[in-house]
Amino acid sequence: MRVLHVLGLCLAVTACGTPGEKQGQRVELDYLDSSVFDRKLSAVLREEPEEVTIRFLAPVTANDVPKRLDRWFHYIESRFENELKLEPDPAVAAPKGITGVALALASKGYEVVRDEHLYGAARDYDATVFYVPGEGRLTRVVLKKQPAAVPTD
Repeated sequence: MRVLHVLGLCLAVTACGTPGEKQGQRVELDYLDSSVFDRKLSAVLREEPEEVTIRFLAPVTANDVPKRLDRWFHYIESRFENELKLEPDPAVAAPKGITGVALALASKGYEVVRDEHLYGAARDYDATVFYVPGEGRLTRVVLKKQPAAVPTD
């Protein structure tokens, strides 16, 4: 009986160590401005889920995208020539007014990034950045596997 208890404890600890919350071929991952996030996102993408949603625990705006997240955008759009879209989040009520969020994010400069292995996991993914119109607050980023890259069984 004691062996089963220890085995169950080991399984519970192992389950807590997963990089993101998995729901079939969809994974959710909380954004943390740390190299831990980079390693977790890279590990999740190497598992090749169809979709990864990055949730923000604190406010992030289009005018102040964290450099860590911006490097992922750089690899997706410039390095791998995949699609990077900016869209109003349909799940959030939009305040009235016009915003220059798309222009602000599109004109943001990209740093040169050397770590091909880390960001290479995003090679087959497009990114959609969702924001609140009028505020410029980012609500989430969805990385979606390109249709040609989805394996057929």
